[in-house]
Order: sequence, then structure tokens, then C-alpha cells
Amino acid sequence: MLRHPSFRMGAMDFVGFLGEDAAAPTDTADCWAVAAVPPPAPALAIVTSTLSEGDNVPLVAKRLNRVLTDDDIIAAMESVPDYLDITTSDFRTVYHIAYRHALQHAALTPAPASRPRNLEPPRPPLMEIMRSWIGAFIGIAAVAGINCLLFPHSASAMMIGSFGATAVLLFGAMRSPLAQPRNIIGGHILSAIVGVTCAQLLGHQPWLAEAVAVASAIALMHLTRTLHPPGGATALIAVIGSAEVHRLGYLYVLAPATVGPLAMLAVALVLNNLGAGRRYPEGWL
Repeated sequence: MLRHPSFRMGAMDFVGFLGEDAAAPTDTADCWAVAAVPPPAPALAIVTSTLSEGDNVPLVAKRLNRVLTDDDIIAAMESVPDYLDITTSDFRTVYHIAYRHALQHAALTPAPASRPRNLEPPRPPLMEIMRSWIGAFIGIAAVAGINCLLFPHSASAMMIGSFGATAVLLFGAMRSPLAQPRNIIGGHILSAIVGVTCAQLLGHQPWLAEAVAVASAIALMHLTRTLHPPGGATALIAVIGSAEVHRLGYLYVLAPATVGPLAMLAVALVLNNLGAGRRYPEGWL
């Protein structure tokens, strides 16, 4: 089984490391400490499949160099401490060297009989946590503000539970394919349509309306490549929501299911692009 480094940044000086001998560093442990994040899934798949086919390590490294893109390197550099002044070019060099040595170690060193796995999720930097908090706060506050303007006599006509889950994806996992604009807007709109339709046609059998709404919303999001987990909740709320929700009918699709996600997306387009190396969205379509 291929084993790769823990990728936790040590106290090693990147610049000094590169200055000694960028082509052939001798300390494999240092190489293991270089990378800030695990390898991208496509790269790791190539490494694993190539080693399993018995190909030599240089060939694996050559393929790995081709699959690592500039975006991969930029994403990896986000985890580099600010006190390390290193260019993208230098980081790319060290990144490749680290994996070459990790590959050599994996190919030449037998894995231990039993190795405990660390299943604990990584803790993001404090600055990233603060950005998520600020983004979610402003995003939900924006929806609440619109609610006050459009529905002054209702405290929560524009606020549905699925927006909380959307905020988690938008501001806590902005690189996720499920957090892109197509998924956020399309997922909520399509799910709202499905939910209202099920409520009106199958409302006399609540259990059936609930099950059909969620299942159909998932299927439709899959078909349209707009999968967004909170969309399932949007569909379900259309069925089990209050009398106020049911009175909206298909207006539920417009407000809250369209206006709310648009408001949060507008906030994300600003806040998620603040800071070097941050980019949102990954794609529009």
C-alpha cells in the first residue's frame, strides 16, 4: 500500500532547503515535511496505479509532474505559514521533490504490519475559521435583511433551515463542487419546484409527499448536475413547512428559494475572494 507523509509543516527553512541542492536533497524526512497538503486525488491515483503495475519510480514522478496543475500548487501554498517567503516556482520544485522521495520511500520501504490511522479531520487555520464565521454571519444577515424589506410582518418568511447548510458549504468549504454557483442556485430552485409540486399533489398523504419530494429532488439535481445537499431540505420544507409556506405555493420557488441563495452567493463572491491565493467560484457552469 502506498504511504505518503503526514504533510504537517515543520520548522525547516524552505529557501535554505532549495539553496542546498534543489535537484537531489538527501533527507527524506525533510522532503516529507515540505508539502502542506495531501496530493490531489488524480495525482495520488496515478501514483498508486503506476506502482501497482510495477513501473519504476522515475516514471511515476514524470507522470506526477504532468498531472499537478498551477491551481494545485496555489491551493497547496495556502497552507504555508506566512513567515516562509517562497515563490510559486520554488514551491512547485519542492513539491515535486517531496513526492519523488516519498515515492522512493514507499517503493523501497515495506509498510508496517499494523499502522494506526488518524481519522481526526484537520483543523483549519484560525484565520480561515474567522473568515467562515464572518461570511456565514453576513450571508445569513443579508437574507434576514431582505426578509424585513419584503415581508415586514413576518419574521421568517425568507429564512428556511436549508440556508444554514448552504452557508456551511459557501463559507466553510468554498472549493467543494457542491458549493459552486450552479449547484447553489440550481439546487435550491429545482428542489423548491419539486417540493411544492409534491405538497400540492400528494399532500393528502404526508409521508408519501415527503419521501417523493426529497428523492425526486436528489434525482433531478443529479440529472442537471446541480447537486446541492441543502436542496433536499428545501424540497422537504415545502412539504412539511408551516401554513405560511403552503400559502406561498409556487411563489416559494422565488422567495425564499431563489432570492435567499442569490443573497448569500453575492456575499460569498466578495468575501471568498479576499486574500492572496483565494478564488471563488471554481467555475460558473
